[in-house]
Amino acid sequence: DELVDSITENGVLEPAIVRSRPFGGYEIISGHRRVEAFRIAGFETISADLHRNMSDDAAVLALIECNLRQRVKILPSERAIAYKMMRDALSHRGVSLDGSGKETKDIIAETYGESPRQITRYIRLTHLEPRLLAYVDAGKLKVGNAMAISFLNSDVQAWIAEHYEQTQRFPTTAQIKELRTLADEGRLSRDDFDAILLDVQASKATKSPQISFFDKLREKHFPGLTD
Repeated sequence: DELVDSITENGVLEPAIVRSRPFGGYEIISGHRRVEAFRIAGFETISADLHRNMSDDAAVLALIECNLRQRVKILPSERAIAYKMMRDALSHRGVSLDGSGKETKDIIAETYGESPRQITRYIRLTHLEPRLLAYVDAGKLKVGNAMAISFLNSDVQAWIAEHYEQTQRFPTTAQIKELRTLADEGRLSRDDFDAILLDVQASKATKSPQISFFDKLREKHFPGLTD
């Protein structure tokens, strides 16, 4: 609505970007919201920069460039998808654009002022179960823990989402590490999952019982004393 009001008052400040379609007409690369706002405002035409022979990879890069440069607020999921699309597009065109031999994550990092490690972290988020990614956007699930969870398979991620829906709690960093260890060894069951998240020992057969100092003291000096 704000965009419609702005266009009605000031017109379009940034032309849309379009490319020719093989069988006629045009495809919008950047400016979908502006075009829709023009329609709502009652206009029949909009200014646009036409690219007649833009490849698919070039179109993806132009789309990402416009979104990341022009948008004021970008959700972590949107940034993650954009970086992944840019990585894939750059990979199709070769490892680097300038012949320097840089990896795609380095090129993306330099373009948007991020560290290569942060680019990798964002792209990992695209492996998250949709509900978990939505929790990252909402600020309920930290990016670091979300990235660690992304290495678990879709079933385990679904268990985590269900656990949060029931308890409003995500696994701790230590619990995620334990889940990943069991998953990597191919022996993570739902019972193990529930035990870990409830802080119950998953297997008493493989872990010695923990007896506190107070328990030992009580047994020695106060036999029969109840809790």
